[in-house]
Amino acid sequence: MTAYRRTMRRALLLWVVVGVLLAGTTTAVAQERSCAELLREGTATSEPGEQLADVVGAQESAVETQINDRWFDARLANATTVEERADIVADERDHIDERLETLGDCRRRLAERRRNDAVGEETVRRWLDGLETRSALLHRRVNETAVEAGRLPGPAREEHDLAPEALADLERRIVELRESLEETAGTTTSG
Repeated sequence: MTAYRRTMRRALLLWVVVGVLLAGTTTAVAQERSCAELLREGTATSEPGEQLADVVGAQESAVETQINDRWFDARLANATTVEERADIVADERDHIDERLETLGDCRRRLAERRRNDAVGEETVRRWLDGLETRSALLHRRVNETAVEAGRLPGPAREEHDLAPEALADLERRIVELRESLEETAGTTTSG
């Protein structure tokens, strides 16, 4: 029975990993595509279909986060050594860092397009809302990752650059992104 359970856990983990890889790739491509679509010429107007696409995009982001959370938890549950757990936490930190860079790039591009009057205020508002939703989810994930890193022995944290200061720096960058989004949103609402 124990061997059967181990086999079933590994099979489940494999399915979760495959699902996350497929969903993560699709979502990353969709996010990049969405960012590119936002920045293309002629985005100054907002059609109902675009608004629906934005809502669906935010829901996809929430679903992706739930899948990633479960994948992260499943991988940690199946880790049998401290080294494996540290590798998993470090991978999660790297994934968060990559997503943060993507969100920051989208924000910078949006701000540039806005300065050039290439997008309307309604479009800016919708995209800022989407970026804020994604950054809030990322903020939660970095906090969860910091909790898991804190459960690791000191040498494993040091070896994988998971010291509290390193994760606090990542959180600081997310907070800075969120503050810049709020500043931009304030500019949108005030004129």
